[in-house]
Amino acid sequence: MKLSQTYMFMVAASKLDCVFSNDSRQLEDATVRPSAKKNGKSGKTAKKTKIGKKGKNTGEINAEEGCILPVIEGQVGGPFWLQTGQVMTQWEEAYGYPRKSFTSKSSKSAKSGSRKIVNNDQYMVHCNQKGYVPDEVCIYTCIDGTIDTTMYCNKNPEDVCVLGRELTIRKQCPLDFDSDAPFHDGKSLKQWWREVLDRLHFKANDIFDGTSDEEEIHLGHGVIAGLGYGFALQFFGLQPQMDNKLDADAIDIAGYTSDGYEYGPDDLYNSTYIQDSFVQDVETEMTPYGVPKFLSAKTFKNPKLKAMSLLKGHYDPCDDTPYLGFPPECFLYHPAGLHLGNGLMFNFHAPLSNGEIDVQGVCTGMETIPPIFMPPLMEQNMPNVADFIGKSGGIVAAHPASGTMHLCIDDDIYHPRLCMYHTDDADIDGMIGEALEFDARPFMPTPTVLRNKLCKKREADPDICKGPFNNITYPYPWTQHL
Repeated sequence: MKLSQTYMFMVAASKLDCVFSNDSRQLEDATVRPSAKKNGKSGKTAKKTKIGKKGKNTGEINAEEGCILPVIEGQVGGPFWLQTGQVMTQWEEAYGYPRKSFTSKSSKSAKSGSRKIVNNDQYMVHCNQKGYVPDEVCIYTCIDGTIDTTMYCNKNPEDVCVLGRELTIRKQCPLDFDSDAPFHDGKSLKQWWREVLDRLHFKANDIFDGTSDEEEIHLGHGVIAGLGYGFALQFFGLQPQMDNKLDADAIDIAGYTSDGYEYGPDDLYNSTYIQDSFVQDVETEMTPYGVPKFLSAKTFKNPKLKAMSLLKGHYDPCDDTPYLGFPPECFLYHPAGLHLGNGLMFNFHAPLSNGEIDVQGVCTGMETIPPIFMPPLMEQNMPNVADFIGKSGGIVAAHPASGTMHLCIDDDIYHPRLCMYHTDDADIDGMIGEALEFDARPFMPTPTVLRNKLCKKREADPDICKGPFNNITYPYPWTQHL
C-alpha cells in the first residue's frame, strides 16, 4: 500500500452519529501511570534530571509529589512552558479543559500558577513575544517524580525561541527566487514561482467567484480562518496528486485573506467552540468521501494569497532525498491525526514500543496511516473524545504523519519565504474575528541535527514504531487531562 493511496482517510461526520451517543466521560484516575510493559518487561526507565548550563539542578522532587518545571533562564522571544503531548488529547478552555502554561515567574509551590506538574504530564517551550516561534520541538516531561529533559528535547529551553524569519531551517533550506539557474528537472525556482502565482495569485478572484478552471478544490480544514495562514483551500480531494512535478500543481493547499472581511459562525459544520472565525456564504458540494467540495465564496472579495503548503510524498526522518529539489529541512513535521470540522487538528502521537510517545517525528508516514489508529480510536477511545469531536464539527479527515513545506508571502509577491506560518502579517493580524490556532504545534521544524537524532533512534530500535496500538492505556491513557 503506497502512502499516496492512504494519505487522506476521509470520514463523513454524519457516519459518526452513532459514536457520539456514547458516554463522553474522561478516563478515571488518569493521572496514575500504569506500568508500561513489553514482552513482560517494564517500560523505559526515566533519565535522571540533567544539570543546566550554570550548574543548577532542573528540579527533581519526591516521586509522590510530581516534578517542578525549571525556570527558563533566557527571555529572548518570551519563552514559557505550555501543556502539550499525550497520545490523543486536546485542550480547549471552552470545553472545560484549558491548556496549562507556566512562565519563569511562576512559583514552585502547589498553589495556582506553580511550576509543579504531575507524572506523565508534558510541557513544550513556546514563545509569547510577537514574531517568535519555536526553532524545534522541546518538551520536558515528569516520569516517576523526575524531570526528563532529554527524551523529547534536543536544545536548552532558553535557546528555543527565535524570530520566525530566522528559523534554523531557513539557513538549511536556502531558496533563491531570483536565479535562473536550474533547480529541479531543468526548471528554476524563479520560473516555478511565476507558474504558482499565475495559478493561485492572479486567478484568485476566479477561484473565489467560482469561474476558475480548477477541478479539485476542497475544504479539508472547514471554513476557518487559520492563525497565520488564512482561509485554507485544498487542491485535492481524497489524496494529494501522485507523481508530483515542479509545476504550479505541486502546491496542495493555499491560504487567503480578504481586506475588511468580517468572519462569523461556522455554518458548514455548526461547531460551537469559536463564533467569529469562519468564512460566510460559502457554496459547497458534498462528496462521497466526506470532504466538501468548494464551489465559491463570492463575498470573500479581493482575496490575497498569503501562505501555501507543498506536501512531501512520504515522511521519513531517515530519508535525505530531496523532494522536487527541496532538501528535507525545507519540510515541517506534521503529526498524524484528525482534521475536525472547525479546523482543529487532533493529533495522534503514536505510542512507541520503548514506553515513549512520538511527539517529535520518529515514525514514518507509513507507520502512522489512519488504519493503524482509527480502529482503537473508534472501538476503545471514542467515549473519551466524542463530546469534544462533536462540538468541533465532527471528523472531516484523518492522515498519517507528513512533511509539509510552507511558503509565506509578504508585500513582495515574487519573493516568498520559508515559514511555519505568518507571525507578523498586517492582513492576518487585522482580521475581524479571532483566528483559530490549529494546535499548539501543528507544524514544527526539524533541523538537521534533530532529524539525524530521530533517524538514529529508529536505526537503534527498528521495531520502535510497532506500537502496541490496541491498548489505549499504553504507555498511559491516550486521552488524559492532567
